[in-house]
Amino acid sequence: MKRKDYIRQVTPAWADPREIHAIYREAAEMRLQGFAVEVDHDIPLRGNLVCGLHVPANLRIVSTAANRAKGNSSYELDAHPLPQRQLKLF
Repeated sequence: MKRKDYIRQVTPAWADPREIHAIYREAAEMRLQGFAVEVDHDIPLRGNLVCGLHVPANLRIVSTAANRAKGNSSYELDAHPLPQRQLKLF
């Protein structure tokens, strides 16, 4: 599945597209000013433990270097890994 198609799939109907576009627009403006930045999903869309949504609360502007170093993980989840026994939902 192409990335754009997947992003549409993980964007809930209640997400405000204007807020999402504003974040991407801000990042584009920063790049025009010479900053090496990208829009990052704090909780990755295809994470190992959980998958995030394409919503404003899950988006942030970070340096390209930090985003590439992070890879497909979440800072918060990696900083506080849960033992496997705590991952059981039922």
